[in-house]
Amino acid sequence: MASWVNYGLGVIPHSQVAWRLPLAIPVVFILILLGSVFFFPESPVWLAQRGRINKATHVYAILDDVAEDSDELRIKATSVFDSFEIHRQRTIKGWARIFSRRQEEKEFYRACLAFAVNFNAQMTGANGVTYYANTIFTESLHFATREAAVLSASLLSWKILVCLIPLIIVDRYGRKPLFIISGSGMSASMIGLAATVSRLDHSAGSGKAAVFFLFLYMTFFPVGYLGANFLYATEIGVSELRVHFSAIGTATHWLFNFVIAEIIPTCFASIGYQTYIIFAVISAVTVPLVLFLFPETKGRSLEQIDKKILSADHWYKVTRDFQRMEAEDVESSGAGVVDGKVQQLTANEKEADDTEEIEDMSVN
Repeated sequence: MASWVNYGLGVIPHSQVAWRLPLAIPVVFILILLGSVFFFPESPVWLAQRGRINKATHVYAILDDVAEDSDELRIKATSVFDSFEIHRQRTIKGWARIFSRRQEEKEFYRACLAFAVNFNAQMTGANGVTYYANTIFTESLHFATREAAVLSASLLSWKILVCLIPLIIVDRYGRKPLFIISGSGMSASMIGLAATVSRLDHSAGSGKAAVFFLFLYMTFFPVGYLGANFLYATEIGVSELRVHFSAIGTATHWLFNFVIAEIIPTCFASIGYQTYIIFAVISAVTVPLVLFLFPETKGRSLEQIDKKILSADHWYKVTRDFQRMEAEDVESSGAGVVDGKVQQLTANEKEADDTEEIEDMSVN
């Protein structure tokens, strides 16, 4: 929206409206956000941790759309409280636990995951493209000013539309596949972008091809790293330290956002299209990093994730243990289906036998 507003106001660049209106529009959305906070339900985990089981059960019932008197919900809330009570009895608490030499729950490993997933989200160059899209189209790809403004606004609008993809599939296919697809796609897109930009002086069609690779890049980035990164940083945290892990993830995200915003102009001025090669390499490196070190959290409660990480012998075995657990779940669900079919067949056979017996009796 901001890009389209800037494009529209580009026809009156010397008017005070051109800078006052873009500053005023965000205030409307800020006020809406502030007003809506009062209607948010309190976190059920936070309520359960403080022993307010009935209230936590009530919120769980709303979120899960089930009856409030469900025993399953009460067990769920009680397990959160019990888990939190165990954590509270530890002698080392807060930030000290993360950096303590006694890694009873692999706190530092989890903190590294929260850091890494948000490092991946920023240092693959997405916000560099977002912030400097207009500059890229004008100075790097040599488009006219108005054309560049339209392309820049269209690129960011496309980014928002693609966000619907992870929203729909993140809980169906998991976090890791999306991270891997995103990293692979961004790397390939940046390689294509570097190749086409390097040929701008020799090929008339290179500029249009570069635009394609920019849009392709902005297709892959939101799939994995525009939302799921914040979700993942919270999911892998210790229950008592979940706020701390969320803080690590958010701080990392915006710290490297600042780094990208500062280095992009210098990179473009110094090494030109080779800047895209740097981002291609970083994007490629995220793939094995996620594949071998990131446990999949799909379909697990926070307490299940916590217990599984805790049960691993060493931090580097956590991912392997999660993969085994997922394979066992698939096998058990398959066995459950088979058992259900066998029971159904047995019931059908019994019903058929009963029917034959009744028919024989009626004939006699």
